[in-house]
Amino acid sequence: MCNQRWQRKESQPGLRDRQPADVHRLADAQASRASREGKAPTTCLAPVAAPSPCDDNEDRGQPSTGIVLDAGSNDSRQTSSRGMTAMTDYLQAVFAMLGPGEERYADPAAWLSLEEELGRTLPGDYKQIVDAYAPVQINGHLNLSHPASSWWNLGEEIRSASEVWADSRWESYITGPDDDPRVFCQLPQLSFGTSEGLIPIAATDQGAAVFVASSVHGFSDGVVVQGAEGDWVGHPMTFAEWLYRHLVGEEMTGWDSAAFYPGPVGLEYPPAGPGQPTREAYGPDRGM
Repeated sequence: MCNQRWQRKESQPGLRDRQPADVHRLADAQASRASREGKAPTTCLAPVAAPSPCDDNEDRGQPSTGIVLDAGSNDSRQTSSRGMTAMTDYLQAVFAMLGPGEERYADPAAWLSLEEELGRTLPGDYKQIVDAYAPVQINGHLNLSHPASSWWNLGEEIRSASEVWADSRWESYITGPDDDPRVFCQLPQLSFGTSEGLIPIAATDQGAAVFVASSVHGFSDGVVVQGAEGDWVGHPMTFAEWLYRHLVGEEMTGWDSAAFYPGPVGLEYPPAGPGQPTREAYGPDRGM
């Protein structure tokens, strides 16, 4: 299989034109370093560009705001897609959908080192999913990295992406308190890659970035997304629930992002070393 799919943002036509110059430099530096070291390009969890003046006049509709009800209310926790309820074990539902994990890089020491650097622990369900499958691209778009992998190393990507996010005009798309991460994360100011800020943990090749935050609409260790259009969304739920909803086609990666891929979930693993091919696998039949 051609490795071009793993180039993602660096080679995706048109996407570079929507990113600020510092993101271009990060992507170029990552690709150059990977080439020198004989490695696959890393994922890029960097921000999309700030809006141009004409964007203000474009009718893009209302961005998704995720679940904005109180995390403890019955309405917000009992309603879900495709028959799921508040009693659902979303982690096990994700495992059932993706199939048995290979746990190629599962290493508690790697997580401990990364969490000591970040000054906080990462959600347990997120770590279990990453340990089981990452590094991997899910359904051709969602990229997960691992802290023990030399290629697609999560720690390296969090560090480099957080630097770019800190220097970006991330607030340019905020229209009010409903889509302001400082408000729904209860933060006086926004930082990236810090114990009290947003930590980039996943990304799509379509331009969306996925973060974990200590509090999202009052929900501990919730998910925050900046979509490809620049819109910010807070999802008061676990990463496992967010991933499940994403896989069944809900609008989880920003405005107008709902997309359902019928059949088994596709898993594509990056090359294991220089000269190695990508490898494809599929989850079990999920009756969808």
